[in-house]
Amino acid sequence: MENRIKEVMAIVLQISESEINDKTSMKTLTHWDSINHISLITALEQEFTVRFNYTEMAAMVSYPIIRETVMKKLKPA
Repeated sequence: MENRIKEVMAIVLQISESEINDKTSMKTLTHWDSINHISLITALEQEFTVRFNYTEMAAMVSYPIIRETVMKKLKPA
């Protein structure tokens, strides 16, 4: 799961998967702007066949939060 998230992030943000860690965020990557953020959300929704609401999308500004949000979405009800 984490590897798939990192793979999607690496492709969208055009960085190496090895650069993605718990400190990776919009604050630490200057090219993770609003346009790339929408692209990232869309790519994650497609990869994991989920939908994020506005609150989730707005909160998903770092790798740890993205990981947690995706895992919650995929957790059986």
